[in-house]
Amino acid sequence: GTDGTHARRTNDTDGGEGMTFIRRLLCRIGWHSDIRPTSYDGASVHAVCGHCLKRGMIDSQGNLF
Repeated sequence: GTDGTHARRTNDTDGGEGMTFIRRLLCRIGWHSDIRPTSYDGASVHAVCGHCLKRGMIDSQGNLF
């Protein structure tokens, strides 16, 4: 990001090809994991998914949207 933080994909070799497929599928349906906060603008926490690198905000339940 512009604040000096950089997103990095997680190592997909630890679970094999099947695990990579599952991670992609979960991200595609919106179930992101390994959510990493990137910034706070005074009202919202902005974050990135460590698997698919989607950027968004964290909701009240701790999920990325």
